[in-house]
Amino acid sequence: MMKNGPADQVLQLVRERTGRPVHVEPDHSLPSNVLAKLDVARGGSPFHRIAIHPSVIQKPDYLIVYQAGFLLRRFAVLPDQRRDFSEHPRAEETVRRWVENTARTRNLAELMNPRMIRFLCSGLLSQLRSMPVGLRVDDWIRKDYPELEGLQRKAVDRQLNDNAAGLQPEVQRVMPAEALRASLGMNAAFALYWARTLDLPQVVIPYRAAGFEKVGNALLECWDRIPSGPEADDALVDAWANLLGMADWYRWSEEHLP
Repeated sequence: MMKNGPADQVLQLVRERTGRPVHVEPDHSLPSNVLAKLDVARGGSPFHRIAIHPSVIQKPDYLIVYQAGFLLRRFAVLPDQRRDFSEHPRAEETVRRWVENTARTRNLAELMNPRMIRFLCSGLLSQLRSMPVGLRVDDWIRKDYPELEGLQRKAVDRQLNDNAAGLQPEVQRVMPAEALRASLGMNAAFALYWARTLDLPQVVIPYRAAGFEKVGNALLECWDRIPSGPEADDALVDAWANLLGMADWYRWSEEHLP
């Protein structure tokens, strides 16, 4: 980590804003497509935790700032306006119905397995919760910490490649159409944002060819339209959920942080 660099500066901001420090550590249990993970301090926990994938632990500055950006946005909102995001039972019911009503997945034992349904459900909700706000964080990093541009670009390139795996025929053959629209629509919005930001029009071509550019454009237009301040993050998630047919998949509740 760069001494007195952006990561140090942002971690100090987190400590000042939240009253707790951030502990950063490598985590060998993270899957290959998860470069970092944030755990917000709750209850008596003395610190927030950012876990970093061992493959990038030597140069974690961008990933630390990115994860810390979620903390800064959360705590920039007044305490009585902070809300927790939690799954509603209707989410799993909907995914199960998608699987049961889709001819190409109806008889696939693996997809009918509750663990697979759970995987689809939790994955889509995680994507919905993190991707639109994550683009806000990336926009902030790009503008306020240009010295992280190289590391940000490497992480973005890796994410674009990982996201594109969902376009492979073998994946599309075993996924309900509704799940593909939601997940690949969000991935298309991510690609469209970086296409215009980094002048990379080629990253959108696969989504256009597969028919997901339209929903990606709708999501990005929504992202552009909604105010960029942290106080609008929940509304941004709600707007994406409405476009994706996921509005009844979750609920907001009063934050349970001390």
